[in-house]
Amino acid sequence: MQLISLIIGLVCMGQKRKIQRLSADQFPNVSPIEFAKWKYYELKSIEILLVTTWGTFFVSIVLGIASVTSKSIGLGLSQLLLVVLFFLGLIVSAISGSKAAGLKKKFNITSRKQ
Repeated sequence: MQLISLIIGLVCMGQKRKIQRLSADQFPNVSPIEFAKWKYYELKSIEILLVTTWGTFFVSIVLGIASVTSKSIGLGLSQLLLVVLFFLGLIVSAISGSKAAGLKKKFNITSRKQ
């Protein structure tokens, strides 16, 4: 799970930079207000996913270290909780991402420069 979290986080960072560089004047057929709304939801989704993936990555490392240094019977439960929180983060990110996708489709916003 650590490797998956790290890879997803790195991909998200690339996407975040790409979205941040876009500006409303690159999309003359979309009102600046609607573009800003789309960009907000898109970045919010990415940021939630980043917190989820990298948070999971770092917490799993801490749990791994804790399992080596102490014999805690709650470690299995902690890992289960970590997986549950990971999937909850994905769901919350998907909600914002769905709003962004709807606006992207409605206003024909593409990721490439126009």
